Amino acid sequence: ADDSDPLDNDDFDYIDYINKKFPTEESLNHLDTFIVGITSQISTLDEELSKSIQSQTIAGEIASKEIIEASNAIQELFNKITDIKLKASQSEHMVQEICSDIKKLDYAKNHLQISMTALKRIQMLINAIGQLQTLSDECNYRDAALVLDAIK
Repeated sequence: ADDSDPLDNDDFDYIDYINKKFPTEESLNHLDTFIVGITSQISTLDEELSKSIQSQTIAGEIASKEIIEASNAIQELFNKITDIKLKASQSEHMVQEICSDIKKLDYAKNHLQISMTALKRIQMLINAIGQLQTLSDECNYRDAALVLDAIK
């Protein structure tokens, strides 16, 4: 279609157009040629319009598929985020349990160390008592006094 085609004007007047194309009776002899030309233009426009509609339909179908794919990807991402949040919550709970267990073990270790120290002191006292009995049987009071000083 030509940019200066009068048919494209918004204020197109078909009576004026026909009168300009066929000003005399003699010019009507070219009517068949004019009709063939217009018919050809209409066919060309119909083909272009059909192709445009087809391409728009295809583009619409592609866009619909892409929207569905994007929606599915968003849903999958949402599911993954939910799964990650759940795993993070489970991990946090597990860490809290481990920390609680570590505190209990540390408390038990401290008590065990205190108990071991007390047992060592009791053993030292028992040994000292044995030495004191031996020293008192031998009347070695000087060494007995030194042992007594050591266990204070």
